[in-house]
Amino acid sequence: MISREEAFNLLVEHLSGEKRKHSVLVSKIMKKLAENFGENKTKWELTGLLHDLDYEITRGAREQHGIIAAKMLEGRLSEDCLHAIMAHDHRTGVKPVTLIDKALIVSDMIAVLISEVASRIGYERIPRMKMDDIKEELMREPLFKEKLGVRLVKICKELDLTLEGLIKLAVESLIKDQNQG
Repeated sequence: MISREEAFNLLVEHLSGEKRKHSVLVSKIMKKLAENFGENKTKWELTGLLHDLDYEITRGAREQHGIIAAKMLEGRLSEDCLHAIMAHDHRTGVKPVTLIDKALIVSDMIAVLISEVASRIGYERIPRMKMDDIKEELMREPLFKEKLGVRLVKICKELDLTLEGLIKLAVESLIKDQNQG
């Protein structure tokens, strides 16, 4: 399996700016979810870190987003990690089946929503907010209301996780990061 350092170097090589930050956030949430579900934290963290590796390459062909990343990572990640990467974007047609598949989807979606909220109120405020305040901010987000909300709640249920539980884990991953940095 690829090392975290090698994975991060690939990320730097293929992604820039906000998309790189997004991938790092997804990796932290995935690691926290792995801990919650008793799964391999390193494996899940790497899957989250590399899930958008082909984002800039597939700009004009989003139905390939995740498919090309998985091909780029063959032999470096296990088959279940590659499947999760292929299944994280519904436009590929690859169906999410496993726990890691669905965890990557909700990690990706909640990371997008947290980033949208943070762009309005600031990342530093999120870890200090009460859960109800964070949920309220997320529900207010047009991206949640118009595109991600129903799917996010549905997949959370499939994971036997509430939206509040997912938010709590995501925020905990941010707090841990702040305390280490």
